[in-house]
Amino acid sequence: GGGAFLKMDGAALVPEVLQQLGYLDEEMNKDLSEAIDVFANMKDNHKALQLLDISIKPDFSVHRKVALVHCALVSPRVVGEWQTAPGDDLARRYLAANGYLRTSSAPRGDVFAALHSFSQQMQLPTTRTYNAAVKELSNWLTAADSSRRRARKK
Repeated sequence: GGGAFLKMDGAALVPEVLQQLGYLDEEMNKDLSEAIDVFANMKDNHKALQLLDISIKPDFSVHRKVALVHCALVSPRVVGEWQTAPGDDLARRYLAANGYLRTSSAPRGDVFAALHSFSQQMQLPTTRTYNAAVKELSNWLTAADSSRRRARKK
């Protein structure tokens, strides 16, 4: 976050941009491959990638993912407004309300552990990064809410 920024093109462009947008850090989001997966699956980023006919699959090699994101970042066909990493407010509130956390203001390490416990219990995909775990919970909540809405309409 923090508004617009410019970066010089080069080998470090993708990790630098992902770090600036909050997808990559030295603590709980160290895995570049998974950071790219989360980046590519955020709604606005996904739309921009589709506009460029770029599809990034989780099973692609990290080198291929980096190359594809690099192409998107330097493309003149998109405005360059990329979505920041997912916030964890909803995840924190949900985990606290459902007994996985004592409080929604728990330290990130505790939230990460609670996310893993929840994911295992709900048989969600295993993640290596905090952002991916937050995104999986968000996706699950959206799908569950959508199912409840469909059930009510019947």
